[in-house]
Amino acid sequence: ALTIFEELLGPYPYTELDIVSVPLNGAAGVEFPQLIYIGQGYYDAGQTLQTPNALDFTVAHEVIHEWFYALVGNNQYDHAFIDEGLTNFLSAQVYFERQYDEAVAERVVDRYLVDPFDSTVRRGDDQIVDQPTDDFPTGNSYVYAAYVKAPLGFQAIQAEIGDTAFFAALRAYVSEFQFRVATPDDLIAAFEEASGEELDELWRHWFEAAEGERDLQD
Repeated sequence: ALTIFEELLGPYPYTELDIVSVPLNGAAGVEFPQLIYIGQGYYDAGQTLQTPNALDFTVAHEVIHEWFYALVGNNQYDHAFIDEGLTNFLSAQVYFERQYDEAVAERVVDRYLVDPFDSTVRRGDDQIVDQPTDDFPTGNSYVYAAYVKAPLGFQAIQAEIGDTAFFAALRAYVSEFQFRVATPDDLIAAFEEASGEELDELWRHWFEAAEGERDLQD
């Protein structure tokens, strides 16, 4: 994962990265600069068999946080979707495409993103993604917005502007805002500058509105 995302996002800025198996209560993994905790259960054979790709997915997610959170900050209370949405999209789709193949990536995206998105929207529980954490009605609503819907929003941007512009935008965003705190406006500006496209409506639809019924799978 580190090699893949150094190529896509820019150099990892530190000389060390430690990944440690620890008992975690409720979290799959926890990120810090240069240090990642992974829940011990993910190393159990039974857990791995019950949830295929869970360990790979979790480690990749936390590694990507070394860029989005540790290297480029964002207000994690007001705009949690930036780092969590990017990391979940990049770990579910991009990591598995490059480490395995498109078929494996599609299965992982369905498991972690598409299926929970569809079921949540069909229940009538779609959420506006870009809002302060305390404004969500429940903890599950926050998890859905930051870890499910937001990644699909970034997937939609990638589909609209293409791989070349998408990763050029992320590299430029990382280069400009490393060791600083970026905003949603900074991120959309990077996508628009790299692609030459206006993305206001696509951004509004995925991150500033609750109209997910438009995107339900048939």
